[in-house]
Amino acid sequence: MSQLMESEILTEKQSGMNFMYVLNDSNDFLITEYKVLHSQNDVNFIRCMKMSYNGKLTLYYEASGDLPNPDDYELLPEIISKEPVGPAVRRGDEEWFTIVRWTLQAMQGAEELGLTQENIDAKAKSDDVAIKRFTGNGDDIGKSLGLDKKWAYRIVKQVGNYGESFARNLGEQSPLKLDRGMNRLYTEGGLVYPLPLQ
Repeated sequence: MSQLMESEILTEKQSGMNFMYVLNDSNDFLITEYKVLHSQNDVNFIRCMKMSYNGKLTLYYEASGDLPNPDDYELLPEIISKEPVGPAVRRGDEEWFTIVRWTLQAMQGAEELGLTQENIDAKAKSDDVAIKRFTGNGDDIGKSLGLDKKWAYRIVKQVGNYGESFARNLGEQSPLKLDRGMNRLYTEGGLVYPLPLQ
């Protein structure tokens, strides 16, 4: 840390009883190491690490649970690099890869169709062909995946659509409270463009 400050890559600032580190030039942080930052009173700590989210690498922090004011800490806003990320499976299992890929597409497609954990049962009665197909009340889109007709319905019923999952794990309902940014649907200015389930 001190080496980074001497090189003027980081600036150290005091925030209450703790130190805060500010990136001066995000280009210097293409490669970062895991850091543990201790408060001045050595009781609490913050772990900082690279985290990939929103199509870019950024710095992430996790504060110890007993911090007196956890809201005093925030995600550093600097963009370190942009990298597309997604689910990964081991090589050689094409069937599982296909199921994982279409699971993500189903979650994104559900959001585009307005299907949520809460409303999917009511919307399953719709005459809309895409919703009927999605909820297993139309064409059997699971057969080609080796799944049954209700596979996409069950994903949304159990974990929600992509937006719900993002909100719960990274967004406003999570401790991170990250903005979706480029992870929004294309209809909302993002880059998420789900393939139709057919």
